[in-house]
Amino acid sequence: MDLLPTDEQAEIASTVHNALEAAFPLNDRDRFDVIGAQETLLSGERPGGGDPLIDDARWAGFGELGWFSLGLAEADGGVGYGLAEEVLLAEELGRQVAPGPFVAQIVASRLAAAAQLDAAADLAAGTLRAAWGEPVVSTEGSPAVIGDRTTADLLVQHAEGAAWIVVVSGDEAVLISSEDVEVLADVAPLDPSTPLRRVRANAVIPGASDPSGATARWATTLVSAQMAGLAEATCAMSVEYAKEREQFGQPIGSFQAVKHRCADMAARAEAAITQTRWAALTVDASGPDGAFEVEAARVMATRAALTNSEVNVQNHGGIGFTWEHPAHRYVTRARLLELTGGSLADHQAKLLTAPTPAG
Repeated sequence: MDLLPTDEQAEIASTVHNALEAAFPLNDRDRFDVIGAQETLLSGERPGGGDPLIDDARWAGFGELGWFSLGLAEADGGVGYGLAEEVLLAEELGRQVAPGPFVAQIVASRLAAAAQLDAAADLAAGTLRAAWGEPVVSTEGSPAVIGDRTTADLLVQHAEGAAWIVVVSGDEAVLISSEDVEVLADVAPLDPSTPLRRVRANAVIPGASDPSGATARWATTLVSAQMAGLAEATCAMSVEYAKEREQFGQPIGSFQAVKHRCADMAARAEAAITQTRWAALTVDASGPDGAFEVEAARVMATRAALTNSEVNVQNHGGIGFTWEHPAHRYVTRARLLELTGGSLADHQAKLLTAPTPAG
């Protein structure tokens, strides 16, 4: 099977790349590198002054481009592509460390369309916002229950202004109304461009749900694609720096220690990209090996993102450890994504129990 993008798919990726690069320039640290959850609101005026990370018009603009309904069938109001095309979009999100609940919006549009909710069209258009909720152990220590009645404390990314919250846990994927949860507190984020809010859901009936695992696999593949794109971007950043930075009268890329690190980064990134795209194609084809390939992609992409982002800092030397340089954004985003949709340990366990490919 050909894993290289078609001309049409390459055009989709190029369009997304250009739009994200214009919207979220990596050198705009004064806008995006702010500390504290309350200064990184997705919408609304930031207490410290200045524009929000993404205003309503820009978010709806992404919706007009079809980003939130790229993989939805045309009968459901979507563009009519599949997971393979959405993976290309997610890779670009990882490369540009784009802020915003893009994957949550995509998954919410999918769940709402399947359940024929009135909000489906607005979610696909980006005029109604979704957020990503991650189950956490409550203060009482009771286990989270995700499903027909969701009872859990949730750590919600980009909760401000969101009408719906997507929660994926194991094979369960649910869409619950933000009006049905109790706000507990805002939490200082590890990733400054991803504000966090802790909320409590008490026996909340979801507006839409999918216990089959299909939506969970879809979401997991998109998270994996973000990390694969991140791994590729940090590799490219290191290679460019190794060509330009000179010591002892020659580029540092000529030194064995640096060139070997860059080569290892390239191998990890290529493996993650390839496995993630293969997983997407397997899911699109409704292949019996879908669960195994998706979990393999998640584990491989997570390791690639974590390692490459950290090695990228090392390759840049002293400047790589500074706040002014964008290298740290990839480290914090990789750590956030590692725990999005379940931890690396969770997905390693699922990989071990997934049916292996025949032959």
